[in-house]
Amino acid sequence: MSTKGSEMGSLEQLSSGGRSSSRGTLSSTAASMDEILDKLKCLNYQKEFCIPNNIPPIHRFYFSYPDTNPNEQFYTFVLLFTWFMKIVNVPFDKPGQFDDPNATSAELKKLGIPFEYGPQKLKQAYGDACLYVLQSLADIALIQRKITFQQPIHKVDDYPEEAEVDYDAEVTTETVEEVEANQEEDENFLETQISRKQEVQPQQAPKTDPAEWRLEVERVTPLLKVVIPNDNKDWRLHLQQMEHHQKNIQETKIETHAQLTKLHAEIEQSLEKIASREKYINSQFESQVTVFNTD
Repeated sequence: MSTKGSEMGSLEQLSSGGRSSSRGTLSSTAASMDEILDKLKCLNYQKEFCIPNNIPPIHRFYFSYPDTNPNEQFYTFVLLFTWFMKIVNVPFDKPGQFDDPNATSAELKKLGIPFEYGPQKLKQAYGDACLYVLQSLADIALIQRKITFQQPIHKVDDYPEEAEVDYDAEVTTETVEEVEANQEEDENFLETQISRKQEVQPQQAPKTDPAEWRLEVERVTPLLKVVIPNDNKDWRLHLQQMEHHQKNIQETKIETHAQLTKLHAEIEQSLEKIASREKYINSQFESQVTVFNTD
């Protein structure tokens, strides 16, 4: 008990220095997760916390908003709290992944970190209360490991300052004449350079023999001709065949239509003759059919 009391006393002594800075920077409405991640990186949390617990690195919004898996988020929060307790040499039992969140929240509150939030806030494992607790523990852990942040040293520039231009200086005629003279000299220099470049150079006689050039053209021309072999899979060939068949069908359609129309008329005439002949036969043998049915 004496050892535990001394450890808790050291925790309160460390928290009095670290918590004052965190509460000054964190408000009740918003907390910065970036500061916590920076301090975790200084504590080498990826090697000492993530790898042993098989947990991926924490992103900058993990404890700021509710996660899709609240149990896993609460479990990660408790593991991180336990890891901080281990750094500051305070005994704290590592909870299981499926432990009761209410019991774990009660244990967290018993550790004596004062905060102006309700106990239900810690059970959420996100929000200002959790960020405040993590921020306070990170400050204590940095002090325990004697990690301090130094003020940045800004290098003093020794470059000479540019001379100020006096826009209100009086412009005299001598100044104008001097500027015009300089412009004329520049124009003359440019005209001289352009005239030198535009000098006509003597044309060089071609070194190629026209006869040899003609022979080379005659030799290479047959090689440049590309003959594309006929391919049965080429759609252009099938298109030509379809156009040819369509033309033949259109030509034979007129003659075939006339023949079919004539055949249709002849068939209708034959059917009419057969029907009239059938009626005549039935009328001739009507009396015999009646006698046959009565017998």
